[in-house]
Amino acid sequence: MPPPDLAILIPVFNGGRRLQETLRSIGKLDLEGVDAEVLVCDNASTDGASQGLPDLLDNGARVHVKRIDENVGRVENWNQVYGWAAERGARYAWFLFVGDRAVPEARLAPLIHSMDDQGAGLALVRYVFLDEAGRRLGRANRFRGGAAAVEPPTFLARTIGRGVWPFGPLQAHVIRIEGPDPLHFDATDPTFTDQVSMARFVARSQRPIILWPRRLVAWVRSEERYHATLDPLRHFVLERTRVEALCEELGTPADLHWAETIRFLGLIKRRRVNPISARALWHTYRNLRKARRFSHPVAIRAALDALVAKTAMGRIPGRPIPATMTEEPRR
Repeated sequence: MPPPDLAILIPVFNGGRRLQETLRSIGKLDLEGVDAEVLVCDNASTDGASQGLPDLLDNGARVHVKRIDENVGRVENWNQVYGWAAERGARYAWFLFVGDRAVPEARLAPLIHSMDDQGAGLALVRYVFLDEAGRRLGRANRFRGGAAAVEPPTFLARTIGRGVWPFGPLQAHVIRIEGPDPLHFDATDPTFTDQVSMARFVARSQRPIILWPRRLVAWVRSEERYHATLDPLRHFVLERTRVEALCEELGTPADLHWAETIRFLGLIKRRRVNPISARALWHTYRNLRKARRFSHPVAIRAALDALVAKTAMGRIPGRPIPATMTEEPRR
């Protein structure tokens, strides 16, 4: 059997019912024109999560299961399943985590064909937020405009260089796994390894990045997710340090004023702060930063906790991809 075009990677530990839900959603994808398989890497689950899975999904995607005898850790399991996809000769990889869902009837062929046409190393897709009951909480467009191919230096300068972490969540990307520079995640840095490793991958590959205007994945909010356990204040302080270090490592110009401004815009958009309160909060925040005082009142903590604005990347200069490549069929 020839190598697949796409490997859908599911690293799992004690996934149970949620793994079944994720597989059912993959079975609803429109895979016409794409040879796809699902790789489930079971990290020594104790609940039998990977037992009794179907060999074939409703749309024809093949399901393969690999079981690890001894738990290797959350991040190392990502490396295990990614390496497995490379061994099987897959050209592209797409991570899906247990509980997350593929958007029903999303088409993968136009995206894969565009990546082939542009020689892209990575595609960023749009996604939606759901709660565990399947209710929609919001959507993340991450960038403006239609489909485009962006060169790595421009992309990194407009994202990492401005304090924007563009590579989250990991599920909202399709990754090329051809070539001599494979993606590798650092298990000693579980908080930032997805962002840092993806930025290094983009810088090394020097292949264009596709900004794709269609939604492919639904990210399901859960208290069990890793980032839900992080203290937002500590995360903010560490995040700034990591941005500076990564910009220096990659040779990307850093504009940290942009980084702080974007976070504040995130607060206004997400928390719906009115302009008067926003001005007062901004001055308070700046004064506290200067004084290096981090015992903030609730409003200031909210500012630190705010996610990057939905359109923080703005309109990044790139080569437009013809609209005919991204159009959804009429149903």
